[in-house]
Amino acid sequence: MKTMILAVSFLAAALLPAAAQAAKIRVPADFPTIQAAVNATTGYGDVIEVSQGTYLEAVSLVFKDELTLQAKKGHKVIIQSAAATPLTVSLSSCVHVKNLRLEGATGSSGLDVNLSNDVLVEGCSVSGSGQDGIRILLCGGVTVEDCTVKWVTGSGILVYGDNVCLLGNTVLHAGWNGMRLEGLALTVDGNTIKDCGQRGIVLGLSDTTTEGALVVKNRIDGAAQDGIYLDTGADSCVILSNTILRGDDDGIEVALGAADNVLQQNNVSSTIGDGFEVHCWYGSFCKNKVKKAGNDGFWVAGDSSHCLFFKNTITSSASDGFQVNGQDSTYMQNTANKNSGWDCVLYVAPGTNAFIDNKFGTIAE
Repeated sequence: MKTMILAVSFLAAALLPAAAQAAKIRVPADFPTIQAAVNATTGYGDVIEVSQGTYLEAVSLVFKDELTLQAKKGHKVIIQSAAATPLTVSLSSCVHVKNLRLEGATGSSGLDVNLSNDVLVEGCSVSGSGQDGIRILLCGGVTVEDCTVKWVTGSGILVYGDNVCLLGNTVLHAGWNGMRLEGLALTVDGNTIKDCGQRGIVLGLSDTTTEGALVVKNRIDGAAQDGIYLDTGADSCVILSNTILRGDDDGIEVALGAADNVLQQNNVSSTIGDGFEVHCWYGSFCKNKVKKAGNDGFWVAGDSSHCLFFKNTITSSASDGFQVNGQDSTYMQNTANKNSGWDCVLYVAPGTNAFIDNKFGTIAE
C-alpha cells in the first residue's frame, strides 16, 4: 500500500506543468535583451539575472507576478534610455528589482511603479531623469530601500499610494522636492536629502488626505525651501528625530488645515527662515531643538490653535525665540535663550494661551 501511494505521488509531480517551476534566466547568455527575458517569464518565482553592461532599452514589467529582476552579484548593470522611462513596473505584484542603474530618460522619470502591489526596489540608482527620479502611483505595499536618486529635474521620489515605505535612500540635487508624498500609512525612515531645488519632504496636498505617515530619522541638508512641509491634507502624522540643516526657508512648516500631527525630537539648525512655522490645529510640538534660525525659532501664526508646545529648546535665533500670534494653546517647560530678539514675544492678549514653567530670559507682551 505504501509503495502504491509513493508511486502515485511521483506520478502527480511528473504531471505538473513545467511553467510551475521557477526559472533562472540569464542576460545576455539566454536572451540578448532584458525585455526579451522579461517576456519569456511565466511567474512562479522566476529570476532574471543580468550580467555587466549597458543595455540601451526601456524595460516594461506588465502583468508580471513573483518576478525578480537583478544585476548579477558584483556586476555593474546600466539600463539607459534616451527619452522613455528605463524601467516600468505596472499591473504587477510580488516583484523585486535589485541593484540596477537607471540612466537617461530626459523626457520622463527614471523608474515608474504604478497600479502594482508588493514591490521591492532595492539598491538601485537613478540619474539624469527629465521628470521625477522614482515615481510610485496608485500602488500599495511598495518599498524603496537603499536607492540613490541624483540630478533629476523633478522630485527625487514621488509617491501617490498607500503603505509605501522609503528606507535609507539618498536624494541629491533634485530640481523640485526631495520627496513628495501623498497617501495613507506611509513610512519615511533614515533617508538623506541634500541640495534639492524646493522642499526636502512634502506630505499631502490641499485636496487629498495624507494620514498616519511616520517620518523618522531623516537628514535634510540645503533645501531651497522648507526642510519638511506638512500641507493642508496631512493629518495624524508623526515627524520624529529628523535633522534639518542649512534650509533657505523654514526648517519645518505645518500648514493651515493640517491637524493632529506630532512633531517630536527634531533638530533644526542654520535655516534662513524660521525654525518652525506653525499654522495648524491640535498639533503637538515636543522636545524639538532649534539653533541659529535666521528668523524666529518658533513662529506661531494667528490661524493656529489648540496646540501643545512642550520642552522645546531655542537658542541663538536671529530674531525671537517664540513669536506667539495663535491662541488656545499651551506652552509648557520650554527654554529659549541667547536669541537676538525676545525669547518670547506675545502678539495676542494675555490669558489667550496657557504658559506653564517655561524658561524665557526675556518676554514681551
